[in-house]
Amino acid sequence: MYHSLGSSTTFYVGALVSPNIISQIGYIFLFTVVILAFNIVSGIARSAISPLEDKR
Repeated sequence: MYHSLGSSTTFYVGALVSPNIISQIGYIFLFTVVILAFNIVSGIARSAISPLEDKR
């Protein structure tokens, strides 16, 4: 999947129009899922660490 993004040291005119568009969409989707998973884990850890609100 890394090769779908191309070399980091070169610049191509029209690089957004690539024959590897499916690989690029998969790469974006993969990291979106990773960020979502970390966000869920962060929320669970935050709620476990922080004290519960006192409702008076």
